[in-house]
Order: sequence, then structure tokens, then C-alpha cells
Amino acid sequence: MTAALPSGVEVIDDPDRLAAIEGEWWDLFARAPAATVFQSPAFLIPWWPAFAPGPLATIAVRRAGRLVALAPSWIERDGPLGRRLLPLGISLADHLDVLVDPAAGPEAVEALVAAAARLDWDRWDLEDLDGAAAAPRLPVPAGCEDLSEETVTCPVLSLEAGFPACLPSRKRRQVRRAREKAEARGGVLVERCEEDPDRFFAELERLHRMRWSGRGEEGVLADPRAARFHLEALHRLAAAGMARSLVVRIGGTVAAAYHGMAHGGAALAYMGGFDPGFSEESPGSIAMAEAIALAAAEGRTEYRFLRGAEDYKYRWGGTDRFSRRRSFRRGSGR
Repeated sequence: MTAALPSGVEVIDDPDRLAAIEGEWWDLFARAPAATVFQSPAFLIPWWPAFAPGPLATIAVRRAGRLVALAPSWIERDGPLGRRLLPLGISLADHLDVLVDPAAGPEAVEALVAAAARLDWDRWDLEDLDGAAAAPRLPVPAGCEDLSEETVTCPVLSLEAGFPACLPSRKRRQVRRAREKAEARGGVLVERCEEDPDRFFAELERLHRMRWSGRGEEGVLADPRAARFHLEALHRLAAAGMARSLVVRIGGTVAAAYHGMAHGGAALAYMGGFDPGFSEESPGSIAMAEAIALAAAEGRTEYRFLRGAEDYKYRWGGTDRFSRRRSFRRGSGR
């Protein structure tokens, strides 16, 4: 930075300081209409100590002592694209954004961008922005080129018709047959496990590894850092009422685990695992159907399958919704 920051603007470079703003972060999160679970402190505060990939550089703007804008960020110093200002949660969060209180006025957003412009970067990459994100409306920092592009699809299922009408008829038949087969094998029971994150996560980790080992791969939870992060985040999400943790028992055996989240009008399908020994009973499909039914019963308007164009998402009735990347790039003469 070239000069002192204006009053009310802070660049947080200390992890302890990041953790210390959790209360006011939650308050801002509740006032930010575009916020998803992935911008919550429940997800991003544990992400930092688990990975800490570069210098922390989170920008906070306050007005009259109240947090009104936040860009949870860090700086990648030695990447192939040069020095980049990047969002916390990148690679594990499917939707990223800045948080802005719409009542704060344009001055707060301008202060956020001005503080970011003082940092040492060649590119400020705002990744994985969904259609309601605040970042596309940020003003362009002085001297920067502004580039925007679609990146990846995150299919979405509308729940407006209710459950099970929201599902394609073929998928409804498949779920019904899966439950019939599970009943014939000893009965099927779906349990909610938000009150015991440790027990649920142990099952999720076991079944996630079983699923991926069948493909000759390890899966994300094979990384101890990722496993630590997900367990800590799960505890925080459950405490905030945003976790949706389901297990499917067939004949008394846990055959599938579903890790989802919910906030506002959306339910999110994040991670799962199943025992290949129960593949004929499709316990993963039973779990997803239960999660969709729960979302509809809670009054959610959409079910987000998140990043990727896997075929199964469209078989459930998902339709494409593309995320965007917005990049501010400085000239080579800087």
C-alpha cells in the first residue's frame, strides 16, 4: 500500500483478526441479499487456517462503526498468472463474491475497490460469480482493464412445482424403484444428522473414499487439510442451521451419506458418498431425493447441483446456469 487507508477501511492480514470479526461478519451476511453459504464465516473462517495459500488481504469497510462491505481475499504471489488478488474459499466454494450491505450506498463499494487498488497485484480475479452476485457491479479500479467471461455451469432444479412434481417423471420412477429394492433388502431409513457432525462426517469420509476408490481415485477428503477444513466448517454450518446432513441406512447399514447446505431460497448439494455394495439400491439417489424433498418442504425455491456438467444433474431435471469470472487487470507498465 502506498498511503494510509481512509478512516473506516481496514485490510486484514492477520488470521486472528479475521476470526475476531466473525460476529459483525455474520451481521453483514444477513444483510447481503446475494450472499450464499460460501460467503459465510462458517465456511471461510476455517478455510484460511486449513490452507493459507498466500498473504491474507481481506478488505473491510465500516460506516459509523458498522461493517458494510467485505472482500475476503488473499494474494497469490508466484502463480503462473502473476500476482493475483483472489477470494478466500477458492477451489472448494462453488459460489464466490464480495459482501455488500445494499443500504450502505455507493461510497462503501468505492472505498472497498479503492482499498483493493492499493494492494500489490497484477490481476484481481473475482471467481465463480452467480447471477445475483455483487462483484459484477463493482466499479473498475483506476488504470485497470475489466474483463468478464462465463466459466462453468452450475445446474439448478426449480422447486416451484413442489416435490415430487419438480422431478422428471423418469427420475421419479427410478427413485421409487430404488426405495423398493432397498426395502426388499432389509428396509430403508433416512436419518438427519446435523446434531452430531462428528458422527456424520466419519460416515461421509468413509463412504466418500469408497465411492472414489471404485474409480481408482482418492477424492478430496484424502487430503488431510481438506478433511480438517470440511469437519470444522460442518460444525459451524450445523450451528448456524445451514447444514443438511443425511445418511441412508439399508438393512441397518449406512449405505450413503449426503452433505448439503441451505440458505435463503436455495438448497445446495455439496458432497456425498455411498457404499458400492449397495449400488443396485441406489442409496445416493435415495439421499438426494430426500434432500430435494426437504428443500421443497422448507420453502426453498431452487436446488443447486453446483459446479460441473455431469450427466446425472440433468437427469434430475437440472438446467444450466453459468458462473462468471470478472478480472481487473493492470497494465504492464505499472
